[in-house]
Amino acid sequence: MNKPNFFIAGAPKCGTTAMHDYLRQHPDIFMPVEKEPSYFHVDHPSPQFQRYRGNLQKYLALFDDATSERMIGEASPGYFYSDQSAREIYEFAPDAKIILMLREPVDMLNSLYQHQLYMGDVAGESLESVLQNELESPEQSNDTAHGYLPRVQYTSHVKRYIDTFGRSQVHIILFDDVRSDLHGTYRQVLEFLNVDPTFVPEFKIVNSSKVVRDTPIHQLMGLFGITPQALRDSKVFQKITGLLPPSIYRRLIGIGISFYSRPQRKNTIAPDVIQQIHEYLKSDIVSLSQLIDRDLNQWLTDSPVYVSDNEA
Repeated sequence: MNKPNFFIAGAPKCGTTAMHDYLRQHPDIFMPVEKEPSYFHVDHPSPQFQRYRGNLQKYLALFDDATSERMIGEASPGYFYSDQSAREIYEFAPDAKIILMLREPVDMLNSLYQHQLYMGDVAGESLESVLQNELESPEQSNDTAHGYLPRVQYTSHVKRYIDTFGRSQVHIILFDDVRSDLHGTYRQVLEFLNVDPTFVPEFKIVNSSKVVRDTPIHQLMGLFGITPQALRDSKVFQKITGLLPPSIYRRLIGIGISFYSRPQRKNTIAPDVIQQIHEYLKSDIVSLSQLIDRDLNQWLTDSPVYVSDNEA
């Protein structure tokens, strides 16, 4: 029986989809075509995240095609915020290696908002307005399921995995490093996984930022509850797509995305709002810097660089 021995456990919008695809190309690594099985994601009730939950046999079937690969893994960003995922993964595979990917907070918030706008999870209200409301009344959005700012307070979630697995079994990737030295960052991941570090995959753009092609149609569909997120959460959609081989499912999704959307660089946030966010997150960023032994001072001083390549 094949079972995963490493996990890309998040965070969302930090390059996990790209890393999943790059690692799949390595001859010593097996990863299923399907990303985000979310078997250990107990916190989210959406059918999208519950399609494998409680069915170990169905989950392990994702890895049936693994043969002689030394490392078997999967990528589910939802594991990052879950209070229970780290413990459940440890009980399942205590020697597992964990990969966590983090991104400069303001940049991550832009990417997350644009994704949710595209998926139909938010309607109309600007990101600046949402963030200002949270800054003024943080008690109104104090959980990672609904608030934006809680999702970029990384320290407690990183600490949970380090405390559970030990520092040597947790590899931290900063999106800044992916941008500045993709080849070197990828090589470090291979070294962490103890596979041939000289292998070079095809580094193609994966999951870039998108906007809908036709806004009026998108808004009309939203009035009837027909949004990309609503479809993904639909039990009927999950049942139908569950009958398809993962490779065909991903191909059909790709075709649908190409008709529904087009690439776009993200909007920026006003400098004064960025300054408020930096002040709000300062203590968490300082704590994270100490925890992972990386100088993150630029997260508090630099203006974010918004790009659209390889985001999730």
